[in-house]
Amino acid sequence: MACALALTPIGHVFGFDMLPPIIVVAMLAVSLAYLAAAELAKIQFRRRDLTFQRGGLNGEAI
Repeated sequence: MACALALTPIGHVFGFDMLPPIIVVAMLAVSLAYLAAAELAKIQFRRRDLTFQRGGLNGEAI
């Protein structure tokens, strides 16, 4: 919200200023890295959960 507000004329009233492009790129990179890590963690969790639901790691019934 603050990033969008900085782009409007009202942003200057509140003292907002545009961020340098390198900061915006860094914020996007960190956000995308977090998103990718969360998705990979979900895949790993679901794969492990299915393994346990099908009889555990060594074939024993739960």
